[in-house]
Amino acid sequence: MKRIEYRSRTPDWRRRLEGRHYDAIQFRDGYASAAPEMLVKCFGVRRSGKGRHADYAIRLGRILKIKRWRRR
Repeated sequence: MKRIEYRSRTPDWRRRLEGRHYDAIQFRDGYASAAPEMLVKCFGVRRSGKGRHADYAIRLGRILKIKRWRRR
């Protein structure tokens, strides 16, 4: 199970992540109205790497809720 989700350190992600506190994060697999979703506990965001390889590391906890998920 994945415990850290990485996002590039871009101006868009900076506005969404820096200076904010999230209890949970919702992940969605696609843009369709019936796309699978899951709500995951968030333990915070930290910076990872330097220069061109700089990222935000979002620390994840347990899955709180799953919607429209099909086992393959």
